[in-house]
Amino acid sequence: ITADTELKRNVSADDMKTFAGPGTPAHLTAVALFRAHGLAFVDYIAPTASAGAIATGTFTFDDSTPITVAQTVTAYVKGEVFEIAWLVGETDIQAATKLVTAINAATDRVPVTAANGGGTLAVVTNTAKIAGPWGNDVLIRITMTGGTGGSVAASAAALAGGTTEPTFATALTNVQ
Repeated sequence: ITADTELKRNVSADDMKTFAGPGTPAHLTAVALFRAHGLAFVDYIAPTASAGAIATGTFTFDDSTPITVAQTVTAYVKGEVFEIAWLVGETDIQAATKLVTAINAATDRVPVTAANGGGTLAVVTNTAKIAGPWGNDVLIRITMTGGTGGSVAASAAALAGGTTEPTFATALTNVQ
C-alpha cells in the first residue's frame, strides 16, 4: 500500500495482514477488532513510516552450569506463550534456537521477529516489526521450571529503544 495516499475500503483482518504485514500493530488491531465485532467496517490508509529506531529486547540462555535434568523454558511475548524443553546435553545456543523457531512460527500473532545472536552466551534478540516507540510497549518475560542447570534472563520487562512516531498528518488530511 502506498503510504499517505492509497485508501483501502472495507478491509478485513486478512487484508490488513497483506497491507501492513503480519503481526504489525495495524494487523493485530484488526484481528482484535474483528474478533469482537465481526461485521465492523474498516478503511485503512498507512501513514508515512517512522524514521526512528526499532525497539528490541533480549532473552539470554546460559549453560555455564550444564543442564543435568531437562528444564521447561517459558517465554512470554506480548501475552503469547512459547514453551520449549531445554534437554540434557543441549547447549544454550541449541535451546535458544528452539525458542527463536517457536516465536517466528507465530508471525501472525506477535509483533516481533526473533534471532539467535550466538556468542559465548546464546542471546535471542526480539525485534519489533516496525520502527517507532510503540515497540517499547511490547512486554517480554522468560522463566525456567523443573529440572536443574542452566539459566535464562530477559533484558528488561519490555522492548526498548524504539523512537520517533510515524507521520500521520498527510494520511489524516487525505482521509478528510
